[in-house]
Amino acid sequence: MKVLVLAGFSQSLINFRKELLSRMVYNGHEVIAVGPENDCAEELRNMGIKFIQLKFDRLAVNPIKDVKFTIELIKIMNEEKPDIYFGYTIKPVIYGSIAACLSGIKNRFAMVTGLGSVFIEGESKRHYIKYIVKILYKMGFSASNYIFFQNKDDILEFTNMKLIPKEKCLLVNGSGVNLEYYSPQPMQNENIFLFVGSLMGDKGIHEYINAAAIVKKKYENTRFWIVGPMDRRLTSMSESKLNSFVEEGIVEYFGSTNDVRPFYKQCRFYVLPSYREGTPRSVLEAMATGRPIITTDAPGCKETVENNINGFLVPVRNVDILADKMIWLIRHPEEAECMGRESLKIAISKYDVNKINKYMLKIMKLENME
Repeated sequence: MKVLVLAGFSQSLINFRKELLSRMVYNGHEVIAVGPENDCAEELRNMGIKFIQLKFDRLAVNPIKDVKFTIELIKIMNEEKPDIYFGYTIKPVIYGSIAACLSGIKNRFAMVTGLGSVFIEGESKRHYIKYIVKILYKMGFSASNYIFFQNKDDILEFTNMKLIPKEKCLLVNGSGVNLEYYSPQPMQNENIFLFVGSLMGDKGIHEYINAAAIVKKKYENTRFWIVGPMDRRLTSMSESKLNSFVEEGIVEYFGSTNDVRPFYKQCRFYVLPSYREGTPRSVLEAMATGRPIITTDAPGCKETVENNINGFLVPVRNVDILADKMIWLIRHPEEAECMGRESLKIAISKYDVNKINKYMLKIMKLENME
C-alpha cells in the first residue's frame, strides 16, 4: 500500500518515527513523508522514503495561511494518491485529516502527541485560542477513522468535551523508545542532573533552574545540564535570561544536538518538570539508559514513573518539592542506582518501540495480524 505521513516538524520523522517508517518500508509499503523543513530529506531517501517539503508554521494560528496549507496538501494527496494517511501533532491531526478526507483517502489515522499549551490550566489568556482549537480538533477528528492517544487523560479530556467519540480513540504507550539505540549505561559517580527539551515554560525549564539554584546552595559541586533548542513561544526562556543563569554557574547549557546519548551516559539523574505531555520521549530515553527520573504528576508524565520505585513524581510548578527530591537522590546514592535499574525494567516491559509500532501498524492494516 501507499502511505502518506505528515509531520508538524520534519526532523521528528527521524527522531520520533524512524522505526515506524522503517517498518512500513520493510513490510513492502510505499511511504511518502511530508514536512515543513528540508533538513532530513536525504536521510529519508536513504531509508527508501520519498520526501516532499510543504512549508507551514506549526505554531501560528492564521486562518488564511492554514487554508492555503490545506489546499496545497490536497494537491499533493491528489497527485500521490495514497491509500492511507497518518498525521501527528496538531496541524497534521487537524488539517491533514481534513485534507485526506476531501482527497478521498479512505483510511485516515492520526496521533495526538500531547494537548499543547492551550490546554494547560491557569493560562486564562489562552481561553479564546482554546475555543478555536477545540472546534478545529473536532473537525479533524470527524475526518479521521481512528486517533491514537498517548495517555488516558488526553482521551478523557477530549471525550468529556465531546470532541471525539470513545470508539475512535486508541491508547498507546507513547512513541516508544529504541532499546538498542538507547542502551543501559553504568551510573556515573558525579552528581549531574539533566534536562532535555525545548526551553519553553510548559516543559518546566524555569522550575528546573530555580530548583537547581536551591540545591547548589547545599551541594555546590552538583551540576545541572540543559540540552535542547531555544523556543520562540511566549512562555519560553529568553536567551539572555538563560545566559545569566549560566554565568552565575547554576546551569550548563549545551544547545541542541542530533545525538543526546552522550549526555544520558554522563548524567546521573534525569529531570523533566513538564506541565503536561503526551508521553515525554526524553524520559523514556533516560529510562532506557537506566537513570532515576524526577517528573511531574501531570498527564503523560505520571505514566512513566512509579513513585518511589524508579523515581519521583512532584507537583507541577512546585520548585521546593522538586529541589527536595533532587537533594534526596544526592543523599541516597544506593537507592538512586536501584531506581535507575527499575527505570530500565519499565522501559523494557512497557515502552519498547517495536511493540508499540507493531500494534499501530496492525490497526492501520500495514502489518499481518498474526
